[in-house]
Amino acid sequence: NGSVQVRDVEGDVEINTSNAKVCCTGTNGRLVVRSSNGKIEIEQHRGGLDASTSNGLIQASLEQLAKEGVTLATSNGRIVLELPNDPDAEIDIRVDNGVIRSEIPLGPEGRELYGRVRTRLGRGGPPIRLRTSNGTISLR
Repeated sequence: NGSVQVRDVEGDVEINTSNAKVCCTGTNGRLVVRSSNGKIEIEQHRGGLDASTSNGLIQASLEQLAKEGVTLATSNGRIVLELPNDPDAEIDIRVDNGVIRSEIPLGPEGRELYGRVRTRLGRGGPPIRLRTSNGTISLR
């Protein structure tokens, strides 16, 4: 219980918590965050990202993608992912009982079908996997 704050860290970070808000700013490296009943906020991250929570929002802003890509998952919560400009990535989004929104043009392959979007951004590249049940996923 409580909150976890990580700021301006170079290198890999792993955070495990319950009933707590997690805020990471200015991290550079592989970031793994596990929470239950908590909100996850990530800003100005450079590197691989793997974050999951239940009953909480995941909000992430990336300055640079790494080859490990991004995996964000929540149940009973929203996901908001802000990508760097003109990203090259493989997108795989799945929503059960929710909505997918994208401010990034996903092209003709990026149409939602049964709560799923799979497409390539730019030349393709690192995987971006976003999953939620009972929530909205927004890609910016």
